[in-house]
Amino acid sequence: MVYPPLRVQMLGKFSLAWGDTELNDADNRMKKIWLLLAYLIYRRSVVSPEEITALLWEGDDLPENTSGALKTIFYRARTLLNKLGEAAGQTLILRKEGGYIWNPDIPLEFDLDLVDDLYRKAASSQSEEERFAFQRQLLDSYEGECLPKLSTTTWAIPIAAYYQRIYMDSAFAVLLQLENRELWN
Repeated sequence: MVYPPLRVQMLGKFSLAWGDTELNDADNRMKKIWLLLAYLIYRRSVVSPEEITALLWEGDDLPENTSGALKTIFYRARTLLNKLGEAAGQTLILRKEGGYIWNPDIPLEFDLDLVDDLYRKAASSQSEEERFAFQRQLLDSYEGECLPKLSTTTWAIPIAAYYQRIYMDSAFAVLLQLENRELWN
């Protein structure tokens, strides 16, 4: 089956959009669900239940029935994703090899992939004009801190720092080019 691309934004806010429907992490009561979704999307590989349990209950006491609690979180995550379309939750999150995976058959338009791609293109560009253009595109694509509502989780901290460094490197390079070209506006 051919699926339309799922638009994923993690810079500035965390949102998922499929067709005309968008979900975002505005509801703070659903932090574990959004953390689970972010992790599965970012990893894009099979994740064991034990790894997910460690992620979701980091620093907290584990629930008595960890398996049941994990099933409840997945049920709620899939129910949330169903707002994107009929059976979207079952389509997007799959069971595989005893773990869970974000469906690799669903094409993603992922803002982090775009920023990574622009950063690599700028770094490998032989032309100063081309490098400058890629860096400016990167700055235009950067919507803010990566996963701001999940920024205190151990997993998200290095990712946010990495994308902030990419942004700052590009900003300083663009500022230097603007100064060299005497483009003060």
